[in-house]
Amino acid sequence: LPIVSIDSVGPFCSENAIPVQLTGTPNLGTWSGNGVDAIGVFDPVLTGAGTHTINYTVADLATGCMATAVRDIVIYESPIANAGLDIEVCFGDTVLLIASGGDNYSWSTGEFVDSISVSPLTTTTYLVDVTDVNGCTSFDDVVVAVNSLPIVDLGPDISFCHSDSVGFIVASGGLTYQWYADSILLVGEATDTLN
Repeated sequence: LPIVSIDSVGPFCSENAIPVQLTGTPNLGTWSGNGVDAIGVFDPVLTGAGTHTINYTVADLATGCMATAVRDIVIYESPIANAGLDIEVCFGDTVLLIASGGDNYSWSTGEFVDSISVSPLTTTTYLVDVTDVNGCTSFDDVVVAVNSLPIVDLGPDISFCHSDSVGFIVASGGLTYQWYADSILLVGEATDTLN
């Protein structure tokens, strides 16, 4: 019988795996098995994750006897990276971004932890690469949209005597209002006008 072998190949990760040409010895054998075509091209995308058995059969032309080599090819399921939902913050705010889906993390900020605190000055997209115990990777991104702070206007400064009545003060620049006097909350004053 001919001595038949298949060169070692893999393992592969399911995400971004590309077809690979298998090599058997001696030449001119026939290939069979899940994900392999007649000329020995193995396509991990066709098989999906799991352990797949490949056969390589060679016939001895002199005797007609055949021998087959068998090799298992392992394809790992790639992790599913999750950088969280996109978020809106106000200018100057700090937000905690938490990634999940793997065992090791690499953010576009240069940090290698699952959660990072960021304070972007403008709308920024943060990318995280996630790696699992098998060395398979995937990535995700999260957008932190930065909203400008309102420009508050209380009108011109006012000078008055102790017994005078100021009237009212009108604020502008926002949608909702809350008034304070010397850092003390004025309960019930929640409109744009302070009487």
